[in-house]
Amino acid sequence: QGNGTVARIVGKFDLSRLGPAGLSMGGVASGQFCVEDRRCLAGLNLDGIPQYGAMNDTPMPAPFLMVYSGRPGRAGASDIIYTRAASKYYRVDVAETLHLDFTDMNLWGGPLRQRGAYGKIDPARAADVTRTIVREFFGQEILKQPSALLSGKQPMTGVTVVEVKK
Repeated sequence: QGNGTVARIVGKFDLSRLGPAGLSMGGVASGQFCVEDRRCLAGLNLDGIPQYGAMNDTPMPAPFLMVYSGRPGRAGASDIIYTRAASKYYRVDVAETLHLDFTDMNLWGGPLRQRGAYGKIDPARAADVTRTIVREFFGQEILKQPSALLSGKQPMTGVTVVEVKK
């Protein structure tokens, strides 16, 4: 029974149209994946810097979106690389966030909150902002559904979206 369910689910995957996303070094890896694998139709990095690897010197045919937290010294750190490499590059800055605000860990609180590991953004809002950015970007770039957020027609408070022109 379990194997039949797994097979049905796996059978629905379209491995010819991939969109990797990741947080921190996972986001950096998604950029590298898009350079190396032509099945990548779009890539997304949640606050992962510095970008390294072949992407630094290799054009990537896919669009890319970088989300920066409000952590000092982060904003724009990989813009020059993504602007040069990606076919289209979006930069998103999310105010009042720190690195871990793009995870579900901020919903837990506890010692990390007491140590200042999270920004001032409400945890539920951080989760909503993260979901919306990811959904809107991949919806637009892979499913070809125009994004109100990325086009600026439906902005979100505290979220700045810029399509960086080459």
